[in-house]
Amino acid sequence: MDEYDGSSHIGLVIDVADGSEPNIKNFDIDRRCNRPNSIYSEDAEKIVTYFKTFDASISDHDVTLALPNEISISLSILERSWSTSVRLKKDITDSIKKDKSSITKDRMEIYFDYVEQIYMAIIFSYKAVESFCNASIPDDYEYKITNQRGVTEIYSKPEIERWIKTSDKLTKILPGVYECEKPQKKEFWSDFKELENIRNKIVHSKSKATEENFIELITKDMEPCVFSSMRVLEYFFDKNPSNEYIPLGYGGLSYRYLKVKAFSEIIKPHSK
Repeated sequence: MDEYDGSSHIGLVIDVADGSEPNIKNFDIDRRCNRPNSIYSEDAEKIVTYFKTFDASISDHDVTLALPNEISISLSILERSWSTSVRLKKDITDSIKKDKSSITKDRMEIYFDYVEQIYMAIIFSYKAVESFCNASIPDDYEYKITNQRGVTEIYSKPEIERWIKTSDKLTKILPGVYECEKPQKKEFWSDFKELENIRNKIVHSKSKATEENFIELITKDMEPCVFSSMRVLEYFFDKNPSNEYIPLGYGGLSYRYLKVKAFSEIIKPHSK
């Protein structure tokens, strides 16, 4: 095969193999990456597998970076923040049992750290679903709704992303896109609605409700609510496991595949 500059022309090359099947199952791939792409050349009888990249300038240095999966990034933050919040809440509980009173001044830092971490877990749990919804909507999709005055309103994809709440995207738009039943009757749905409600109270905070929010976050078992996002995602992932937006680690390690006569059709040779 000719020599190609994969990083400049197709992305970050992770595998070049003989035949039409890549070796990616043997790779230790960071699950925060987007799913890989493969190009098979009939003439060369080789397959190139790569990740999409983007170019940026950092401190006046040009750099090419692998494109992350926004859903995976959100889920990663969720898992790390939740794990930390569990540890911090245990410290808070142990401190209260020991002192048999309110949290002492020198222990307040633990409580505030807990609030930060549970905030992050809730916000990015919801963001993972929101990102999936927006990525799943076709570019030419139109959402029609009749308002209270009987007027039909038509929303384009950018307008859907901005104005339609995530739970409505899940129940009124994605079932049509994925050709599946609406998720309202699933066990996880009430937990997700609670997640949406708590997330909105955090992001769109009102001064009179702030104290109530803190009480709820420290006294309630937040695990079913926080991880309801994963149940929602898994429900839709199961409907189309090869979807390019599904993060690595879900739905099997699939990849996008393109067959060409020769690599030169789409890849420019590297000039030394």
